[in-house]
Amino acid sequence: MPKINFDAEAHEYKVANKLYTSTTQLMKKYDLSADYGTIPATILAKAAKKGNAVHGALEQYILGNKNLTSVFKEVELFDRYCTMRGLDPSQMIPEAIVFDTNYEIAGTLDVQYVDGNDDVIADFKTTSTLHMDAVSWQLSIYNYLVCQGDMIKYYFKQLKVIHFNGGRLSVKDVPTIEYDVIVALLETHKRRDPKFNYVKPNKVILPTQETYLLQLLNEKEQYKESLKKVDSEIKKVLSTVEKEFIKHKEYSYRNKTLSVTHAIATVKEGFSTSLAKEFIVKHGGNLDNFKTSKTIAAKTSARIVMDKTSGKDD
Repeated sequence: MPKINFDAEAHEYKVANKLYTSTTQLMKKYDLSADYGTIPATILAKAAKKGNAVHGALEQYILGNKNLTSVFKEVELFDRYCTMRGLDPSQMIPEAIVFDTNYEIAGTLDVQYVDGNDDVIADFKTTSTLHMDAVSWQLSIYNYLVCQGDMIKYYFKQLKVIHFNGGRLSVKDVPTIEYDVIVALLETHKRRDPKFNYVKPNKVILPTQETYLLQLLNEKEQYKESLKKVDSEIKKVLSTVEKEFIKHKEYSYRNKTLSVTHAIATVKEGFSTSLAKEFIVKHGGNLDNFKTSKTIAAKTSARIVMDKTSGKDD
């Protein structure tokens, strides 16, 4: 991959001396940024200066300078948050520059980290008002750049905004914009179209959603096969153990990591609805008097199907 150069003072990204469009510029171009038009320029400049200072302090904290917790309230709050979540700042990636040579766009991520099983892309915000729509666009574009256009990786990332306001910190999940929409935006930029008008395909399921579902379902099937093999081996071991339970007239075994129990065979009585219906009809009863109803919640499910015509000549 080619090397990218960033001029912090001019806020310009260049690859092979070619100027790239920043994520901020891209969003402004297509009216996706937060609107601060009613706020005086002096106030915006002051807020931007403070925001830059906080971002710089947070970067230094992640890189190992713990002294800044006593200088910046925001750093102190973030340090507490990391402790509460069990996060190791030394394992985080601050201020990473990401770019795409096809669309010639670039941007700088505030922070990337792993929280439990979640691979997180997060943005620090110090504005008094949090514009979630703009944040969602910003982080979704970054997500595309981080994943280098890989749709499967794109949907496995978690987006979060870490908001500092009034001496408090709040961390919120940010909705991921559909992959197709981000690609449509980037294609619009590549064509140099003056406006971005996304028209959703006339389908209930987008092409990328279909691809993503198939990927997940295939993985599920692979896990099923692996689980079947594991279950088979477990049954073999338990079959031998069961004989020892019966032989020694013991019904449980337990240590610090394993618990095995054996239940002796029992006869379980049940209620036959078919015999009950037969009895009611035979003795002149009305079946409707014994009917009950319940609401089953609506749900959407998916499964892999094999086209029976697949592989045959047309």
